[in-house]
Amino acid sequence: MTPSVPLVYWFRSDLRLRDNPAWVQACALNQPLLAVVFEPHMASTEQRWGCLQPGAHRLAWWRANVRALQLELAQCGVTLLVLRGKAVEVLQTVANKVGAVAIHCEEIAAPYERAEVQALQHAGFEVHTHWGSTLFEEQQLPFAVDELPAVFSQFRNLVERARTPVPAPLAAPQHVHGFSIASETAASFAPWAAIPPAEQFCIDARSAYNWDGD
Repeated sequence: MTPSVPLVYWFRSDLRLRDNPAWVQACALNQPLLAVVFEPHMASTEQRWGCLQPGAHRLAWWRANVRALQLELAQCGVTLLVLRGKAVEVLQTVANKVGAVAIHCEEIAAPYERAEVQALQHAGFEVHTHWGSTLFEEQQLPFAVDELPAVFSQFRNLVERARTPVPAPLAAPQHVHGFSIASETAASFAPWAAIPPAEQFCIDARSAYNWDGD
C-alpha cells in the first residue's frame, strides 16, 4: 500500500481518541487516515424487529460527542466524515472513491455488527477489527473463558486474589497522518455537514438531571 492511499477508520460505538485500542493500532501503521462515523439510527443493518429511532437526548449526546471528535481530529489533521445510509454500502463508496483497500474499526461482539464486517470482507476489503470493550484481555484472566463466573462478586474475588493487574489507559496517539480530501469528493459522500446544536432538543422539566448541552 503506497503512502498516498489512506486507511479508512470507522468510528462505531467508541468515539474517543484516548484509551481506544482500535484507533491506537490504526495510527501505529503510519498510514494516512480518513475517519468516518455514521448517524446512529442508520449505522447498522436493518433488523427484523425494525430499528428504533434514538430519543432526543441520546441524539443530543451523540451530536455533542461527534462535534468534540471532529475538533480533536482536526487538530491532528484528520478529516471526519459524518455519513448517513447503510454502513456497508456507504463505506464501499467512500473507500472506492479515495482508493482505500483497508478499513479499521472497533470489534463489536454482536450479530448485526459482525455481519457488517463480513459483508465488507466479502466485497473485497481488508477489514481489521480491534477488541477494546473489556477491562481485561482474555489471557489475563485467572480462569478459562468457559469457566467465567455467573456472578460478578465471584469474578471480582477471583481476579483480586490472582492480583490481576488493571491495564493503564492508552494515551491518544501523538503522531497521526491525515488524508487530504478534495472538497468536491467530500461533497459527493453527502456527509451530514450541519449537526444541529443540542439546544434545539427538548428538556423535560420533570427531570432532576436536565442537560443544557454544555
